[in-house]
Amino acid sequence: MKTLMLMRHAKSSWKEPLPEDRDRPILKKGIKRTKRTALFIKEKGLIPELILSSPAVRAWQTAELLIEELVTNLKIKQVDAMYPGSSAALLKTIWQVNNKYSRLMIIGHNPGLSDLACYLLGNQEASWIPTSGLVVISFVNGRWQETKPGEGVMLHYIQPKALPD
Repeated sequence: MKTLMLMRHAKSSWKEPLPEDRDRPILKKGIKRTKRTALFIKEKGLIPELILSSPAVRAWQTAELLIEELVTNLKIKQVDAMYPGSSAALLKTIWQVNNKYSRLMIIGHNPGLSDLACYLLGNQEASWIPTSGLVVISFVNGRWQETKPGEGVMLHYIQPKALPD
């Protein structure tokens, strides 16, 4: 069985004039909500074995904060194809993951992340993942390369502002 965790980056700043979209940092509100999501992950025993992140600053900062909150030495791998991250690019990234990993987390961007969730679930239950939000999907297959549309089962759909502090 495989467990895929799709997490959207934390809320980020639009206020500072930055040279590129990919350079936007996360906000205090984003930090707070990511900590809520991390607590949920810990409480449910969903610590990922591998985290793949978009190279955008806000995604990378979200991944680093998550690791800090989960108190793990897990490494994060940046995947250039995950920015901006179409659902097709994200799925190709998943297909390349070593099968020794059973719990994989992807930290990326909408609309690709939400589109991928809907594609894998075969429905619109997770049609919009909010910032610091999380969708946890399980698959009965034992290989990431066999991840196919409509075969996923949603275990959790987390909207962090609905979680307790």
